[in-house]
Amino acid sequence: NTNVGQQRAALEAIKHTRGRYTAVMDADLQYSPEVLTDLIKKIELDKSDAVFAVSRTGHPAFLRFLTSRILRTLLWLLCRAPIYSGFYVLMGPKTIDHLRGLNDPKNVIMAAMISCSDVSVSTYPVHRAQRQSCRSSYTSMARLRVGFCSILWALTWRIRLYPWLWPLFRCKVSVKIYQGPHFEMGPK
Repeated sequence: NTNVGQQRAALEAIKHTRGRYTAVMDADLQYSPEVLTDLIKKIELDKSDAVFAVSRTGHPAFLRFLTSRILRTLLWLLCRAPIYSGFYVLMGPKTIDHLRGLNDPKNVIMAAMISCSDVSVSTYPVHRAQRQSCRSSYTSMARLRVGFCSILWALTWRIRLYPWLWPLFRCKVSVKIYQGPHFEMGPK
């Protein structure tokens, strides 16, 4: 078995989930698992399809913080992905159906996969602790690759919404459009 990355591993796990809600979070415990009960209350109160735990605490390394903010701001502009979201999200059935219908996205962050759809998203502020170990195993190159792929993903989604943009990019767009529990291919 090879390491397929955090996002794709989560998508694979989501294919096998059961129950009313599904939560996904980083294993480094920077986000507290105890917040899950608050996320459940928030998703039910807002009647949203997904709720992201968001934190405004910065990264210890300035460059990591800066690149993260640039990526998140671009994703917010393209598909309204929560700017301060990390990898801690509670999802309802509509979001799970959407993610299960995706065609194996590579190197795309979960916030983009969820926000580039017609699911309703809300946020819940949480405290994010400092990392217990000194360094992340997520290299700068991996972050750049995932960031670039996520922006392309969101841009493709945005182009699908505005067909008059297609000739500008000289591309054929093929994305899945949420149609209840089943999916149909979008414009080609």
